Amino acid sequence: MEVPPPPTVPMHRVGFNDFPTDSDGIIRRNLIFVRSQEGGFYSFALRVVLAFHRASPLVVRAEEHHLYLGQTALEVLSGQAGGYQAVDNRGYQILLRYRHPSSLARQISISQVLSGQFEPSWIANQIVLVGTTAPSLKDQFYTPFSFNQDQNLTMPGVAIHAQMISQLLDAIAGKPALYQFFTPLGENWPGCGRAVCWRQVWPGG
Repeated sequence: MEVPPPPTVPMHRVGFNDFPTDSDGIIRRNLIFVRSQEGGFYSFALRVVLAFHRASPLVVRAEEHHLYLGQTALEVLSGQAGGYQAVDNRGYQILLRYRHPSSLARQISISQVLSGQFEPSWIANQIVLVGTTAPSLKDQFYTPFSFNQDQNLTMPGVAIHAQMISQLLDAIAGKPALYQFFTPLGENWPGCGRAVCWRQVWPGG
């Protein structure tokens, strides 16, 4: 369901918050940008990253197979990428590379904020997301971490937005942040290697 932004909010501060969900209910993709006749729609994560880099503005450029954030090229998910050959890959999507939840970001409660129980350095010149982690609000989602535990665990939406923001920041900083796929030709090379080894072991076969 589309919810229009308040009319007083400038467009450069508006971003969509859609989470592409796989058929098994798990969020594995980061939808960053959607091209349109008006120029394009930006994700919430991308808007935050652009605002964070406002001192050295990043130019967003969308090409057929890549989305450029300044000099950083993000190869977008195609219809021939690994296990995503039948997925809806419309828009500019990448596979979401998750940080472990314990190392993602510092969390403080609203009661800590109101009582001043935090260090100013925790928020000064940092990205701060305000959201809820209460399960009762039903803003919880399954992630690749969900089924690696003794029980099914979900992640709140605000934490998934933080994961998406973190991935884009890491990519711009040149840190490992993106998954790479073999091309269709490259995917055949391991099989060729096995065939060569088999012939070497059994020359008379």
